[in-house]
Order: sequence, then structure tokens, then C-alpha cells
Amino acid sequence: ACSTGEEVYSFALLCEEFRRFYVDFTYSVLGTDIDPVSLETARKALYSKKHLVGPVSHYKKHILLGSGKTEDLFTFSKALRDHCEFKVQDLRALE
Repeated sequence: ACSTGEEVYSFALLCEEFRRFYVDFTYSVLGTDIDPVSLETARKALYSKKHLVGPVSHYKKHILLGSGKTEDLFTFSKALRDHCEFKVQDLRALE
């Protein structure tokens, strides 16, 4: 369950780091959740800067900081978001 997508994008950031050393490496990350509203937030990938923790400068290529009306927000690069997909799924239904 991916909720609003932060975990999916965090994992994608790690995969991008791995690609720095292994250029032929490719990946895609599927995030699922039962709540379509949470998944819409995940697809938009727009988050409050107060949630940025850790070595942000290390990932600056993929973390885009807002300005003006979006000064308190951040998102991820399109290149990173293109590796992430989200769909509605109930984990209880999986066997």
C-alpha cells in the first residue's frame, strides 16, 4: 500500500542512484492503494517541503523545489515520475 506515494518516489530515488553506477539498469515502480484519492495525490507528486528529510542535496537532480505560489512545495523530476505508476488495488484481495 503506497498511500500518497512518498514511498514509491523514495524507492525510485534509490533506483536512480543505482543507475549512476549501472547505466544499463532500468526499473519501474508500481504503487497500489485501496484509496483512489490518495493515489491521485501520488500521481500529482506535489508535497510539502516540510517532509523533505535526509540528504536532499544528493538528489537535487530529481527534487524540484517550488517558488512563488508553490514556494512551500516540492515535486520530483518528470524523468523520475515516468518510472512510477499507481493503481487502485486492495491488498486483501491478493493471494
